[in-house]
Amino acid sequence: METIAIEFPARRYHATPWDAHVNEGRIEWPPSPWRLLRALLAVGYTKLRWDDGPDETTSSMIGKLSAAMPEYTLPEATDAHTRHYLPTRDKTTKVFDAFLRFSNADARLLIHYDVDLTDAERNALDRLLRGLTYLGRAESWTEARLLSPQESAVLHPSTTTGMVTPPRCQPYAVVPDGETFGDRVRLLATMPTDRFDRWRASQIETTADALEAEERAKLEAKGKSPSAAAIKKTRAKAESRFPQDLTSALQSATSTWQGQGWPQPPGSVWIDYRVPASVIRRQPLTPLATNPTADRVPALLLAIDGDGKRGTVRPLYNRALPLMELLHAESVRKAVCELELGNLPELSGKGADGEVLRGHSHAHWIPLSLFGKQRIDHVLVHCRDGFSTSAIAALAAIRWAYSKGIDRLSINLAGMGSVADIIRQLERTPACRRDGYRPLGSSRKWESVTPLVFAKYIHARGKKSPQRQLRDELIRRGFDEPASIRFWEPEEMVRRGLKGHVLTRKPGKPQPPMARSFAATLEFDRPQAGPIQLGYASHFGLGLFGAD
Repeated sequence: METIAIEFPARRYHATPWDAHVNEGRIEWPPSPWRLLRALLAVGYTKLRWDDGPDETTSSMIGKLSAAMPEYTLPEATDAHTRHYLPTRDKTTKVFDAFLRFSNADARLLIHYDVDLTDAERNALDRLLRGLTYLGRAESWTEARLLSPQESAVLHPSTTTGMVTPPRCQPYAVVPDGETFGDRVRLLATMPTDRFDRWRASQIETTADALEAEERAKLEAKGKSPSAAAIKKTRAKAESRFPQDLTSALQSATSTWQGQGWPQPPGSVWIDYRVPASVIRRQPLTPLATNPTADRVPALLLAIDGDGKRGTVRPLYNRALPLMELLHAESVRKAVCELELGNLPELSGKGADGEVLRGHSHAHWIPLSLFGKQRIDHVLVHCRDGFSTSAIAALAAIRWAYSKGIDRLSINLAGMGSVADIIRQLERTPACRRDGYRPLGSSRKWESVTPLVFAKYIHARGKKSPQRQLRDELIRRGFDEPASIRFWEPEEMVRRGLKGHVLTRKPGKPQPPMARSFAATLEFDRPQAGPIQLGYASHFGLGLFGAD
């Protein structure tokens, strides 16, 4: 067993996954085996001044590491990002720089390889590691070394008897039965040698046949037939397109394999790893007074940045319903399709049997205009029973959305905790207008912020009268019965900007009995804590009230 120890003096790690664009905001963590081996080879050329490539000992060592899938012991980290506006030839382009921030200055990444290296191979590996000054982006300063066999035996998770076992990151193929927790990530690794040899032979044969057929067609068009030398030349040309071994494959330039139309580097393969959820934390809105031991979090705050050089072109508030509906669908897609978490009732609003949940215990999407101008710049996702860790991961994975007239909206997790926690943080943020987070407050008097659409037909009197429907729904949702309800006249709704909103969900979704909007003022005998959302599409921004 050999263990590589990597420390990060700047307490940051920047690396974009091989299958991602930098502006997707994704971070390759842990570092893929492919990235690490390429970095070691780069050290040989830049620091050890190799002229003819790695020597026999180093090649043997690289071959052994390539054949093993490492395990990782990961330090705790927080993911974050910065945004930069970089000038290009004809415009200014916004670039995201996502990175991990290590809270502990002594944070150390351990990479465990189950291989047996000779003393000469260990010395060659340690020499390369000590020359590794960064990993990933150049900002990711590193100090790396090869641990002694005694240190490696003590620190490997499988041998930490009597000690607290640190979070362990393993390939899914070797995860012990019953250990299913954590997030699935895929990392780029090297093919096994025998698989690479078969792949190379098959690719050479296919390419050579294609080149030979092309050459035959050219010559036959001129009334000639290909000679044995010409055929041999096409075979040699096909063979030259593919690296001779894994060490050569690791040194392939990105422009080379991309220019030949390959979807990934030659000799590479994707391996699924299980990353413990506890090693990556999210700490936006710092310092956010949350209870880190809580099993479920009742509210998450998402920030929305739009088009324009300053990201200020955001969706109009009257288009809250379609945007909230889109974000809801994206959260479900992330959970089911990308993160493979399955159905999460608090997000989907459906139970395991596919039936719609009753009782409004799942997510409510609340549009907020914290910066004013009747633009949606934040969204509070609130769940009465709280969000599980899986649901939080799905919500945090939302990166992009769109709205009418805006092709691209950037979505980022900005905070989480109780509604009171988030209010306290917003109060400390000068840019946030107090009336922007009225829906999150507490008061005896509440006024409509978005139009109210009734979910049932309304009658002038009786159980289906507007007054009775509101009273019954408030009681069902756990609020006090209001002392008074005053419905606004159409002129007042126009004056307060509650006309012209989208009132119906997209085709194929439940529609209201009539697309007519109302607004009201509710007064209670004692203060009620928000948010309060009532009526049709209340989970998607309609029927929202604000504390007066």
